[in-house]
Amino acid sequence: MVIWKYKIDNADCAIQMQKGAQILSVQNQRGTIYLWALVNPSIEKEERRFIVIGTGPTIEPEVVSRLKFVGTVQVDLFVWHVFERV
Repeated sequence: MVIWKYKIDNADCAIQMQKGAQILSVQNQRGTIYLWALVNPSIEKEERRFIVIGTGPTIEPEVVSRLKFVGTVQVDLFVWHVFERV
């Protein structure tokens, strides 16, 4: 097992990571949002989708029911909330 870093490069992004990867943290690094996960490099990859939502906007209940909270990140004056689409 290893810990790998993945860049969250837009508000709705897809990341190829090994099946069963365990998300450990999401943080700001030099103004960019990154996600760290514990992965088994010998396992095949799958696409996982993440969405970044700012503080304040209304989120419809049917959308919330399909999201799993990953973490909150502060970048400069902004506070972002990262969710995985499930």
